[in-house]
Amino acid sequence: MPPTGLHPQGAPRPTSSHAEQSLHRALATGLPQGWSAWHSLRVRSETGWEGEGDFVVAIPDRGLLVIEVKGGAIEVRDGQWLQNGKLMARAPREQGHSFARLLVSKLEERGLRGTPVFAVATAFPSSPFSNPPRQGDLDGAVLGQQDLPYLREALEAMRERLFPPQQRPRDSRWVELLHELWGETWTPRLVLGDRARLREQELIPFDQQQLHLLDMLRKNQRCLVTGGPGTGKTLLACEMWRRLRARGARPALLCWTNALASSLRASGIDTAFTVRELAAELITEVGIDPQDGAPPSAWSAETWELVSLHAAADALELGRNRFDAVVIDEAQDLSPNDWELVRGLADGRSLWGFADEGQGFWRDRHVPKDCFGALAELRERYRCPEPLAAFADHYRTREPSSVPPPARLSSAPPPAPIVPIDELRIVRLPSATAVEEYAAREIQKALSEGLQPHDIAVLSLGGQLKTDLCARDRIGEVSVRRADAPDASEHVVADTFLRFKGLERPLVPVRPVGCETFPSLALRRRRRAGRCRGRRRLLRRCKLLEPGRVGRGWDQCDRSWLVLALRRSGEEAPAAKSQGHVTAPREHRPVGVGGRERPEEVVLRQRDKPARSGNSQRHEAALPGYAGCLSLPRRRRAPGGRDRRRTQPTPPRSRRTLRWGSGRRDARGPRGP
Repeated sequence: MPPTGLHPQGAPRPTSSHAEQSLHRALATGLPQGWSAWHSLRVRSETGWEGEGDFVVAIPDRGLLVIEVKGGAIEVRDGQWLQNGKLMARAPREQGHSFARLLVSKLEERGLRGTPVFAVATAFPSSPFSNPPRQGDLDGAVLGQQDLPYLREALEAMRERLFPPQQRPRDSRWVELLHELWGETWTPRLVLGDRARLREQELIPFDQQQLHLLDMLRKNQRCLVTGGPGTGKTLLACEMWRRLRARGARPALLCWTNALASSLRASGIDTAFTVRELAAELITEVGIDPQDGAPPSAWSAETWELVSLHAAADALELGRNRFDAVVIDEAQDLSPNDWELVRGLADGRSLWGFADEGQGFWRDRHVPKDCFGALAELRERYRCPEPLAAFADHYRTREPSSVPPPARLSSAPPPAPIVPIDELRIVRLPSATAVEEYAAREIQKALSEGLQPHDIAVLSLGGQLKTDLCARDRIGEVSVRRADAPDASEHVVADTFLRFKGLERPLVPVRPVGCETFPSLALRRRRRAGRCRGRRRLLRRCKLLEPGRVGRGWDQCDRSWLVLALRRSGEEAPAAKSQGHVTAPREHRPVGVGGRERPEEVVLRQRDKPARSGNSQRHEAALPGYAGCLSLPRRRRAPGGRDRRRTQPTPPRSRRTLRWGSGRRDARGPRGP
C-alpha cells in the first residue's frame, strides 16, 4: 500500500529555514486527499553529487512535483533573482530541475519501469504578492504566502496546469520507492548469518589467562581445569593436545560423545576418541568378544556400560603402550567404570582434565578429584553470551531443593524489571504438529538470513527412545543429519541434547518434551488443590522444562540464539506436593533475561463467596528462571473441618434423596453402598 500524507507528520526535518517550516505547517492541513509529500528528500548520484528537494509531492494519477522553497524577500531585477537584496547563485527553478532529473534516475536504478512525469514549482512562503512573476517558466508554477491558507485548492489547480491528464504513470511502485528513498525509519539490524560471522571474527583465540594456564599445565603433570559454558575448555584441550604432540609425546584426547570425537578428528586430532570407543577398540584388539561376535554397533547398553571396565582389566597394557599422556574433555560425564580405564592409562603419566560440573548430565557422576594434583578455573566467557549464560545459571544447580521458596505477600514490592535479550526466545505452541511447522519455518528463515546449514542444530531434550527426531532425514524441506554423521558438518543437525553435547552452533532450536519427563518443574499444588475443576483446566494447559536438564550442556548454543519451543498438552501435568503454594508461569520468559514487561499476576478466587480479609493473603512461590506466577488464596474450611469448596447446596430431603458425602440413603430408604 503506497504511503499517503505528509512525512514527517509532526514536524519537518531539522532545518533553520522558516519558509520550509511554514510550508510544512500548511501541507499538514492542506495536502489533497490521497497525495503524498516528503520534506527534505536527499539523493546522491554515482559521481558523488548530492541533491536535496525541499518538498517532493507525489500525485498518484499524474506524477511527482518538486517544490523548491525560498524564504525572505524575493524579487527579480534586470532578469536576476535577488533574496533579501542579494544576488542568488542559482535560479530557484534551476535547482529544482537538477534535483528532479537526479531523482528520476534514482528511481530507474531501483528497477522502476516507466518513470513518472515530473514538474517543478517554486514557493515563496515569506513573500505575499498579487502579481505573480511573468517569467515564462514560472507561469502557473509559483506559490506565495497568500496561497498557504488555501493550499489544497492551489495545489489542485497547479496539477491541472502542469501535468497532462493523459500521461499517467505506468508503474504504480514509484510512490513506494520515493518513500524508501526518503527513509522513514531505519533500525540497525544484523541478520543471523552476518551476526554469526561477525561473532566468529570477534573471538580471540587465547587471552592472557588461557595462555598462562597452558604454561601452568606444562609444569603440572596432573591438573583439572573447570569453567562454565563458553570459557574455552574444549579449545584449551585441543591446544594442549597439539603442544604435547609438538613435543614428541603420544597424547590421547578423550571425551564422552561420538559427535564431539568425530568433530575433533575432523579438525586434525587423529587420536581423539570417546572413552568407551577406545575401550571397545582395545578389547577387540586383544581378542575379547563381550557379546557373542556382535559388532560394536549392535552391543547392548549393558555391554557399553561395562566395556571400559573390561578394557581396564584385560587390555590396559595395550593402551599404555599406545599413549603416554591423556587429555579429557567433558570430564564430568564419565562414569566410574570410565574413570577406571582413565586411571590405568594415566598411572604415573600426565593427565589433564577439562570439566564443568554444572553441565553434568547424570547427577551421580562426578570428577574424582584425587586423580588430579592441581585445580584451575576459567571465568571469562567468550562463546556463550552473558545474558544466556545468566539464564542457564538459574538452573545449573547440583540438586533441586526440596524446601519450597519463601512466600511473598502480594503487598511486597515487585521484582526487578525484566530485560529482554536477543539470544533467547521461548515459544509456546498448541500441538506437536505446530512445533514441527514452527521449527521448519525457523530453519528456513535462518537460511534466508545468511546462516549456513552447518550453523543450525535442532535438538530434543528427550532421549532417543522418546523422540522421533533422530529418525528424521528432513525437517520441512531441509535435509538433516545426526550429530555423529560423517557429513554432519555440512548439514543441519537433528539429534538429542546428550548426543550433541560438547559441540556448538550459532542457532539451536530446542524441541519440547512432555512435562512427565521433567518432574522437577512440574506444577506445585497443595494436597487437594487439584479438586477445583476450574483450576484443573488452567493447570492442564501448562508444559515446562526441567531446570537441571536445561542447564546441562548449555554451551551447545555458543554465541547466538536458543529457541525453546514449549507445547501445551491435553494431559494434566503431574504435580509435586508443596507447602501452601500453587504456582505456574503465565509467560514462559526467564526472570531477568526475557520478556519486555512484568506479566500480570492472575488470582483465582472462589465463586461462591468472596474471600474475607483474614484469609485473602495471597502467597506466591518464586519459580526460578520464570517471570510471573499463578497465586491462589488460602483454603477456607467450613465448620467441622470440611473444605467449603466441596460443600454443595443440599436439595429438599425426600424418601429417595441421597445425602451428599454420606454412604447411605435416607433412613427410610435402602442402605447405600
